[in-house]
Amino acid sequence: MLLLDEPVASLDPLARREFLQSVMEAVVETGMTVILSSHIVADLERVCDHLVILSHARTQLVGPIDEIVASHRLLTGPRTDPATVERVHDVIRESHTERQTTLLVRANGHAYLGYGATNGARRASSREAVAR
Repeated sequence: MLLLDEPVASLDPLARREFLQSVMEAVVETGMTVILSSHIVADLERVCDHLVILSHARTQLVGPIDEIVASHRLLTGPRTDPATVERVHDVIRESHTERQTTLLVRANGHAYLGYGATNGARRASSREAVAR
């Protein structure tokens, strides 16, 4: 077993990819298990099968990384009350500026058109949603 704590944090994107490729080659050659901690979900998505999200030493979410990434969205639009979105999705985190609302939501298998379609919100990629 190999335990890596933020091994790519100070590397540029190309060096991160090369390092993670080397780790994956070692996994294929030896069959070892690698536990990797990182705040960069996009990198984890490329190399991990399973994701555990921790906050304040507590497990917040566990599961196959592709399912977790696919089920979360970042919704950004004009400042509004998130109650409309909460009727359809679980709002995990919300932030507001004077003119804008940003919501991280668990999509619950539903396509949500109301917020984006009526308020001009953009929908971030799944990768971006979990990363934030």
